Amino acid sequence: EVQSAFDLLGDGGIIFRRLDDSKRLGDARSRPQDCAKVRASWRVWFQRNAELIATTTVSSNMLDEASATEVEIDEGQVMVALELGMKQMEAGNRACLRVSEEWGAGCLLPAGSPCLRGAGVWIELVVHSVLNEPSPEEHVDAAACLDFATKKKQQGNDSLPLGSAADLGRALRRYEAGIAALEALLKSSKDTEKSEGLSLLVEQEQEAKSTLTALRLNAAQAELRRKHWQQARSFCDVVLAGGANAKAHYRRGLALAELEDLDGAVEDLRSAVALSESSSGGAPDAALRRELARIQNLRQERRAKDRKTFGGVFEKMKQQEEQREQQEREAAEKKGQEEKAKHAAEREKQRAAWEQEAKKAAEAQPQELEPSSQPAGKAEPDFRSVQLPA
Repeated sequence: EVQSAFDLLGDGGIIFRRLDDSKRLGDARSRPQDCAKVRASWRVWFQRNAELIATTTVSSNMLDEASATEVEIDEGQVMVALELGMKQMEAGNRACLRVSEEWGAGCLLPAGSPCLRGAGVWIELVVHSVLNEPSPEEHVDAAACLDFATKKKQQGNDSLPLGSAADLGRALRRYEAGIAALEALLKSSKDTEKSEGLSLLVEQEQEAKSTLTALRLNAAQAELRRKHWQQARSFCDVVLAGGANAKAHYRRGLALAELEDLDGAVEDLRSAVALSESSSGGAPDAALRRELARIQNLRQERRAKDRKTFGGVFEKMKQQEEQREQQEREAAEKKGQEEKAKHAAEREKQRAAWEQEAKKAAEAQPQELEPSSQPAGKAEPDFRSVQLPA
């Protein structure tokens, strides 16, 4: 039974249709992931004239696994469209791909020939077997997980210097695979219910943390080269959350500079210089200092440009603000004086009322006579007529 076709990328470039009668797709882990080893058979025709241009099998039976070809996914061995088709399939599936001229570029066989240069093609594809790498939780023990992460780090380091967009993306994916494995290892080693077989020795834990830091720093470098500034910053943020690190400060400083946070960039680069020179016994790091000087010059130029562009506006705004503040002060002083005068008038009015009430109260009281010091009816003697003896 032929299944419905669907557009893998949403742009009409790669149309995928399953040709087998299986109605069920397994979970994602049953389909090829990055770095999976896939044994498959396929044939390729030009769309314009139906000419057969490549085949992996010498027989007409595409289901014959004996003549299948092994491909490692996401290693650039075959064209991207063919890999994307394989990622939609499980072992035993058969499908057809229609690839536009835009996406019809790359190698049709792992040997590298023939190689398309923008040609529309049809591809008949059969997947015989799929062998994925272990997921982060599937490593048998801590040593296996550490070896896996170290391998991913080396694979990323091999792709990073190549510099193309595909190689930088491939390097990042290798680093992220190693990061996921080590994060799961460190997490499970702390979980008593899941630590059986994944317990870590002190040396293994130190190695895991050191490798994890290196993977995150390398991932930040890959994102910087891809000009994904925010993602690069995020990787450095995680590293710095665990402690000071010269490379993390340096790479975050570069990302912040591109994000136009020049103050933050200068601060990070100064920290990178200090840490680098401290670890080297005080020897100056010329490369770091040159980068710091470059960012400082950019910041000075930005400030000068801002002053030139917005200086008049800012000065006018400052004057308006000062005038507004002066008016507010004068209004507050006037209001205060008015309130003071109002309170004084109220106090004077109250005092006058009190005086008036006191006067009325005094007038309402009866007159009292002063009491005499002599008894009533007895005349006071007159000593003027008394004669004294000679």
